[in-house]
Amino acid sequence: MKKTGRILWWSKKDNNGIIIDSKGNEYYFDISVLTNEVSNGQRVVFEKNTNITDCLCAKNVEIPLKEVI
Repeated sequence: MKKTGRILWWSKKDNNGIIIDSKGNEYYFDISVLTNEVSNGQRVVFEKNTNITDCLCAKNVEIPLKEVI
């Protein structure tokens, strides 16, 4: 199930960061789950990685397409 959130922080040096969702949950992610380059504050869609149980982790992190009005 896709979730929406924004990049709380992203480290280009370490290639990892945190996504925060609308409920305030923080999801760890790294460069291996990105499909585009991201930056702090950017809105993203992602899935919860259920293979990791020690912490909340994101997978399939994407920048959403802008809707044409």
